[in-house]
Amino acid sequence: MKIKYNQTDRSIEIKDSVKNSHFTMKFLMILNLANAVLNLSDVPSKGFGFIQILWGLMGATSIAFLYFLFFKKSSLEKIPLEMVQGLREKTSFGKKRFYIALNNGKNRDLMDLKTQVEFDALKKVFIENGIPN
Repeated sequence: MKIKYNQTDRSIEIKDSVKNSHFTMKFLMILNLANAVLNLSDVPSKGFGFIQILWGLMGATSIAFLYFLFFKKSSLEKIPLEMVQGLREKTSFGKKRFYIALNNGKNRDLMDLKTQVEFDALKKVFIENGIPN
């Protein structure tokens, strides 16, 4: 992952594979949701059984995951400084995850940032260029 500060248009440029992975996850969740809808479309004629309950749960999970991807996560590769709230870190299951908090309520994950040393170096770059933390 390469993170650069572009001074000409005052933006942060991030080169990683988050955009591709978000597209793949969105596509698979939409496909899964469509499959769940098709499998649940014959409930009035066949009745509601165990398989239909499983497909209903899978469809509901897909809807929740799609909401999360569309409204809570960002895959922008070029982020204007006006959108940046700051760098954040979150610990879940004993693993630290780093992200950029945006003003619109979304988070831009920094998946390739693995250690605290890398996070501190990025934080230093943000401070040097006047980017909020």
